[in-house]
Parts: sequence; structure tokens; C-alpha cells
Amino acid sequence: VTLDDDYYDSPDPNIRWDDYSECWEVYWYEHEKLNAKPFPVKKFGIKWSKEEAKKFYEELKGSGRVHARPSHKSSNDSIMWDERMQGWAVSYWQNG
Repeated sequence: VTLDDDYYDSPDPNIRWDDYSECWEVYWYEHEKLNAKPFPVKKFGIKWSKEEAKKFYEELKGSGRVHARPSHKSSNDSIMWDERMQGWAVSYWQNG
């Protein structure tokens, strides 16, 4: 199988190639949470996995399910948004 030179170039920043899993992944924000769906080469084939990912992302956009990345700000310095866990975290010191 011969791939085009731009095969691993993403058509959209929300569609990315994952070397480790050998799949194209679609990322989108819905209900203020980051979601991802893989399109593995083993299931779809090397040529079709990218096409299926693009098609799925277009369906998401068409149905209004893709939203902007939420911005989480707190007026209190001890309350912060944990991006990895996608939840609020509180820092406090007891007795001192």
C-alpha cells in the first residue's frame, strides 16, 4: 500500500493521528467535556480510517454537537480547573 505524502497531515485540528494506537481520533467538546472517538486502521483500513474520521466529524458538526473549548476561571486562587481530570480542584492548608 502506498500512502500520499500528506496522509498523516490532519484536515482539522480536532482530527488527529495517534501513532501509539495507529488510528485517527476525533476530538470534540460536548456538555463542557472533551470526548474522543478512535477510527483504528485495523478496523477500517489504512485509507478509510481517515475518511471515516472526517465523515464522523462532519456529522457531529452538522448535528450541532461540536462546541468550543470551555474556559474555566475561578475568582478564588485556591480553586482551579484540572484539565487532565476535567474537574475542579481545591488546594487548602490545614493548621497553617
